[in-house]
Amino acid sequence: MELLLRNYNNNTPVNDKNATLLMNQIKDLLNNKVLNGGVKLEDVQSISRNLIVKNNAKAALREYFWNSKLATSQIIQLTTTDLAFYKDIEDF
Repeated sequence: MELLLRNYNNNTPVNDKNATLLMNQIKDLLNNKVLNGGVKLEDVQSISRNLIVKNNAKAALREYFWNSKLATSQIIQLTTTDLAFYKDIEDF
């Protein structure tokens, strides 16, 4: 959890080795197209600006949070039966 939080706070992707490798390959292919005259430099620069690696840390934290909340609610339900039997939170 701490690793996910650190990655999220630093805005670094989780497990991005493959994604970075693919992005570098795409950029190399685009640069080769520019050298061969197949694509304009402005087009390659525009495409390169839009090539980013999606940050999966936020999605992983969101999944952890909701799974934790669901598990907590289910454990409460299993161990205390229905919450309607309790007058207030102090009684619970």
